[in-house]
Amino acid sequence: MHARRASLLVTLAQEIVGFELLKELYEEDTDFKEIWTKCSSNNAVADFYVNEGYLFKGNHLSIPSSSLREKLIRDLHGGGLSGHLGRDKTIASLEERYFWPQLKKDAGTIVRKCYTCQVSKGQSQNTGLYLPLPVPDDIWQDLAMDFVLGLPRTQRGVDSVFVVVDRFSKMAHFIACKKTADASNIAKLFFREVVEFAYNSAVHSATGKSPFSLVYTAVPRHVVDLVKLPKVPGVSVAAESMAKDVQFVRESVKAKLEQTNAKYKAAADKH
Repeated sequence: MHARRASLLVTLAQEIVGFELLKELYEEDTDFKEIWTKCSSNNAVADFYVNEGYLFKGNHLSIPSSSLREKLIRDLHGGGLSGHLGRDKTIASLEERYFWPQLKKDAGTIVRKCYTCQVSKGQSQNTGLYLPLPVPDDIWQDLAMDFVLGLPRTQRGVDSVFVVVDRFSKMAHFIACKKTADASNIAKLFFREVVEFAYNSAVHSATGKSPFSLVYTAVPRHVVDLVKLPKVPGVSVAAESMAKDVQFVRESVKAKLEQTNAKYKAAADKH
């Protein structure tokens, strides 16, 4: 017996309970009963023949109409290293090993209805025109948050990273955390690691002043605020120039972000 056919039969016998019962289905099977009868009587039918009680077409095992067909399709369809195989690759994998008349049609139907594939497509395919988020006017006005999970656990028990990104400057905070942390824990991490400046610059209801104004006698100025200062004797020209340069950079960055968004939108909307 051909080594490839023998290996296929051994594998199927190990993986499928009652695989040997397949032999009993050929005699009454709609697709194969005539071929089975002729081959069993030693009458040649194209390249069909019986080997070890199984009907082969060349090196391909003939599969009678049964639930085994669907199982084989699903097993090969979901056997890709990077996920479920597409229709054509699933059919190609099946045709390397098996034969039945409606193989392509059956495989196409099952792949098309695969729930896992439908969910994946729904998440990855565009369902409309690309609508980028508005570009912020300044730093720390709009934040993006995400998590990197499944990292090696440290001695402190942290196994994940909480990532906070300022959408304007693209500055990122990488904060160690635990996968089991709930919303309350994440909120505490966010305030401890990211929010300092905004809270301390705000007026507190109890004191009527901001913490910065009390502790440091004045609120630290935002660089852009320096541009708005009235010109008074003693103001450094270099400082004023620096402030204007910073403002120019931010305006340039905003224009660049808007240009990038427009480019992404044009490319995405083609699809």
